[in-house]
Amino acid sequence: MSERTPEERFGLVAVSETPTGVRFRLRWEIGRIFRLLGVAAVLVGGVWAALAAGPRPAPGVGFFTFLFGAIFYLIGGLVGALQRLGEGIVTPVYRALEVRRAPAGGGYRDAAPPAELLVDGRALPASAARSVEVGHQLVRTKHGTQDVFPVYVVLDREVVVLANLNGAEVAGRLARRIGKALGNEVRVVASPRRETAPLSTGGQVFLLVVLLLVGIGAAVGGAFGMLFAPPSARAFIALGAVAFIAVFERSLLAILRRTSRAAIERWAHERFGI
Repeated sequence: MSERTPEERFGLVAVSETPTGVRFRLRWEIGRIFRLLGVAAVLVGGVWAALAAGPRPAPGVGFFTFLFGAIFYLIGGLVGALQRLGEGIVTPVYRALEVRRAPAGGGYRDAAPPAELLVDGRALPASAARSVEVGHQLVRTKHGTQDVFPVYVVLDREVVVLANLNGAEVAGRLARRIGKALGNEVRVVASPRRETAPLSTGGQVFLLVVLLLVGIGAAVGGAFGMLFAPPSARAFIALGAVAFIAVFERSLLAILRRTSRAAIERWAHERFGI
């Protein structure tokens, strides 16, 4: 029995050898974590609302649990949806990217099967990979600005984004590791160059602000509504607030996806020539 190959760590990405190739696995996904925390907290708050006695329960742990749960649910969905905006030409990796090389057949005349590139289980020909590149984006947050270094696997017709890392050095090492797994014929550009994120127009930012304000308003309204509603209606108010957030979030992000599609495709064409 062979020993298990230890994982290499590149920030958010863990790399391990497999019997058929190399696997690049994301160690965690922030959007999914927020979504699961939000669902759990909303359930706890909803149960509290249904079981709380009296015409007007005091705002306690259950009240704030529901409120923050609904906000976490909104943020998790927002992060996940933003990743999906460019799908089709800019594809994010959610779980793992794998370079798989099937073993050759038994006879000496048997040719080795072509290598595959698996993006969350979706198989693509590894021969379509043109380069592995490191980008450099300046992301604005409420605390200022932050440098982010995305790692791209550039194919003939799409760009796969493996991860957004916080350091140029670790992103460069990861890019070289992917290039090694793909083969020497794939070009590696590990020196990041500054680029403009495709989602930076005023209209797109305005839609995101509207989504956050309305979603947070619905969460606050649902939480306070449970305080003044009769016990029999509190659980329905909790479910209604979350349902409104989910429907409004999906509708507005559908608009955002449609309006940003052209900008993302233009960015991919200018940045990578695809």
